[in-house]
Amino acid sequence: STKAQVVYLPGDGDPKCIPSLPVPQKGALCDFLHRQLGRSFTQHQWNQTPFSWEYGGATILLQPVEAMGRTWAHLTLVIANREPEEFDFLLLDRASLSLAQEILRTRFSEERKLHLENLWVNDLIHDRIKNEEHIRALIGPPVKDRSDLFYRVCLIEIAPAAEDVTLPEKELEMAR
Repeated sequence: STKAQVVYLPGDGDPKCIPSLPVPQKGALCDFLHRQLGRSFTQHQWNQTPFSWEYGGATILLQPVEAMGRTWAHLTLVIANREPEEFDFLLLDRASLSLAQEILRTRFSEERKLHLENLWVNDLIHDRIKNEEHIRALIGPPVKDRSDLFYRVCLIEIAPAAEDVTLPEKELEMAR
């Protein structure tokens, strides 16, 4: 154990502190980190990772969590009462790589799910779904816990095929 404060700064979402910090301390630390990241970015110091700063008598090490040419988050160690050691740098590097792998795995799963849902909608549009069993197989097993219940909504608007063909208002409304 490094006995250091760990701060995870996702690109979108709330920062996570382990062990947790009181709200005022967490806010002050995160504000400092965001200011420093902005300064480092404007000074083009991104090739010197991990970053290192002094903050309130402690040393802060910050490592970007990068994958596929994008920075997804930042991982920070706040080391108090001692100088950072090689182990701290190695730990930060390994942890950021593990987080990048997990983020990519999660993104891949989300993209795959979205692709399967798009296939389902495409089959529905092209009238390839012929019976209820096929629909149930595509939707998946029934959910026992209502908190995990989700919905799929598909809005399909059909435009007339030619300009001279007009549908009665009632049929047009039914098609929508």
